[in-house]
Amino acid sequence: MANRFRGVGTAARRWLGGAWVAVLAIGSCTGTPLEVLWRTLPTAVEGTAYEQPLGDVGGRGLTWTLAAGSLPDGLRLERSTGRLSGTPRTAGTFDFVVAVGQGGFGSRRAEQPFTLTVLPRLVVTPAFPAGRVGEAYDAPLDIRGGVPPYAVTIAGLPGGLDYDRTTGRVFGTPQFDYTGLPLFITVSDRGTPTQTVEARGTLVIRPRGVAIATDGLPAAAYNVLYAANVSATDGRRPYVWSVVEGVLPDGLRLARATGTIAGVPTAAAQTREFTVQVEDADTPPSRDTRSYKLVVPVVLVTASLPDGTVGQAYRQTLAAVAGRPPYTWQIVSGAPPAGLVLDAASGVLAGTPTVGAGGATFTVRVTDADSPATIAERTFTIAIQP
Repeated sequence: MANRFRGVGTAARRWLGGAWVAVLAIGSCTGTPLEVLWRTLPTAVEGTAYEQPLGDVGGRGLTWTLAAGSLPDGLRLERSTGRLSGTPRTAGTFDFVVAVGQGGFGSRRAEQPFTLTVLPRLVVTPAFPAGRVGEAYDAPLDIRGGVPPYAVTIAGLPGGLDYDRTTGRVFGTPQFDYTGLPLFITVSDRGTPTQTVEARGTLVIRPRGVAIATDGLPAAAYNVLYAANVSATDGRRPYVWSVVEGVLPDGLRLARATGTIAGVPTAAAQTREFTVQVEDADTPPSRDTRSYKLVVPVVLVTASLPDGTVGQAYRQTLAAVAGRPPYTWQIVSGAPPAGLVLDAASGVLAGTPTVGAGGATFTVRVTDADSPATIAERTFTIAIQP
């Protein structure tokens, strides 16, 4: 609504139509009164052209000036017409006072305070990250400025995805891969005037990520050729394989191109735990890891024991390889010649054969420290000479 006020004589200030109106007649009291029909300022929008007359005044030769306060950056007051125009570059609330007057004999002048609100410009940036088939997806729509809450529509989302109608957040689980799916986005705010922005985005849904399919690996025997393949599904071929934690048993290697673990376990080979990673050829690549335990069962490598002599010290160390040290030794059947004892921790068979000790046959078992443990056995025969 406009305010209509006639100012004559000395300064006057009244509350009219929801705003203070100040009118002042300066100079001759006999001059024609200055009559101003002030206007209410509509809200402006940052970055949008704005044009609004501040009021209507009868007569000619009037000058409009900014008496107090400041205008939003980008707006100017036309001195001859009282028109506020331009493109505001900064959002906010601005208070200022405008004066209109006429010089010469019987000078006249009127003032009016104004408050202009510049709404922030509504900006929509549809930069969605890529998703993957079968993996949960949740990404916000970048909306800034305007007056929330917003009203959002998104057309073109793939199967399995939906969006929030007030924030534009996209969520769900994609069902199919797309190299670049166009999305058509419209966002409106609740300001006056209403701002509406149309934008176009692109959503990439990558294939289902690569996944290792091999659950476990067969045991590898010491000094025997070994080959086992770790396989994977999905993703984009070719794959690249690597050991990312731990090490393989000595003598075995993982082929980067095929995922095959092959070689001949050496005497230093032991049961090992390690983690294998596969990486596909997608951009960016997908990866999967799986931890394995490759058992190399313990082997008792001592093939035979020398004979002994009554009354002479005897000492022989039984040897084992592979498995998981430390080892535990025991005799599980038979008994060594009288005077000889097997040490459970070291595997040393030692002592002095006594008079009457004769030949003996017995079975030795070695057990490693793995869980479950692996074992190896061998039967020995020792003759004791008189």
